Amino acid sequence: MIDDGGHTMQQQMTSLETLFKAVVPGGIYFCEDLATSYEEQYGGGDGKTTMMGMIKELLDDLNHAVEGRPDAKHQVGSEMRSIECGEQICAFFKEDSR
Repeated sequence: MIDDGGHTMQQQMTSLETLFKAVVPGGIYFCEDLATSYEEQYGGGDGKTTMMGMIKELLDDLNHAVEGRPDAKHQVGSEMRSIECGEQICAFFKEDSR
């Protein structure tokens, strides 16, 4: 699934939380235009709740077996196998069905 939708922080975060449920096991969800996390006109910038900040929290959530890690912050992370990022884009890999 490729998210080329809204560019505000709330739109990007809500899209991931909502649409990731529709990704098939072993599938991939792509979110692009992540530079908006640094642009005030989209709700980004220092000290703001941003999509890039959510991605950092999801990386923390993925490390559930590490002692001393923070409590999980996002339910969507419980279905993720991994996250791979490049410039302005991240791919969220869904766990395979068991």
